[in-house]
Amino acid sequence: MFTSTRIVASAFALAVALAGAGSARAADESAATEDAAAAFDVAFGVAVLSDYIADGITQTDHKPALQGYIEPSYGIFYVGIWASNVSFSDDAGIEGRVYAGIRPELDPFSFDFGFLHGFYTNGVGDPWNELDASVEYAAGDATLGAGVAYILTSNDVTPEVKAAYKFGNGFEVSGRLAYVMYSDPTLVDYATWDAGASWTWDEKVKFDLRYYGSALSPANCAINSGLSTACGSRFVASISLDTSFSDLKGGGQ
Repeated sequence: MFTSTRIVASAFALAVALAGAGSARAADESAATEDAAAAFDVAFGVAVLSDYIADGITQTDHKPALQGYIEPSYGIFYVGIWASNVSFSDDAGIEGRVYAGIRPELDPFSFDFGFLHGFYTNGVGDPWNELDASVEYAAGDATLGAGVAYILTSNDVTPEVKAAYKFGNGFEVSGRLAYVMYSDPTLVDYATWDAGASWTWDEKVKFDLRYYGSALSPANCAINSGLSTACGSRFVASISLDTSFSDLKGGGQ
């Protein structure tokens, strides 16, 4: 009798232990599933600009541009695709970029290491591959950053520094200074910069007014871009919408 009772009790204790372990494992799996869902997101956006200027040189013959992107991410890992209309003299097409990378953070530093493949439609330009690395330092409302872009297909290098300051209520000023260095001796190395102010509504819609310039003379601009008027200093106005699935989901709750 005693033996049978002890066997039953032991079996019951074992069953409780197994059930507890199963519940704990199920809870862990559920938590892991929730963490995975929280780590995954998809950002996307669209922008309209009065001119598309890259490193001080217009990519749309000083005409408006429509741009968009979609960027899935999981934790610090991300991939994405970006596109814009372009126009060079009489040639027009689409510039596309496919990219991937990681964005680790070590407070107060944020890093970004990525690979990019760029291409054009309608034969308006040559494809290229690019490595990018950057770091930003956050100090209160101010952000300081530095980075470098290395074009694998041509060995061109562009280091940059940038800064931004947030005033609150969505207002911000920011600027960038870069130096484009070509491996091709027939092209002219040069400095380029931009500075501007923006206001963001509801953390999604941004209105930006920015001044772009470069150290290229009209003659050197023609050497680098094929058009002497492609590099002149000018203001560019833009409006953009940036959001993500997590923002839309959170806003709907």
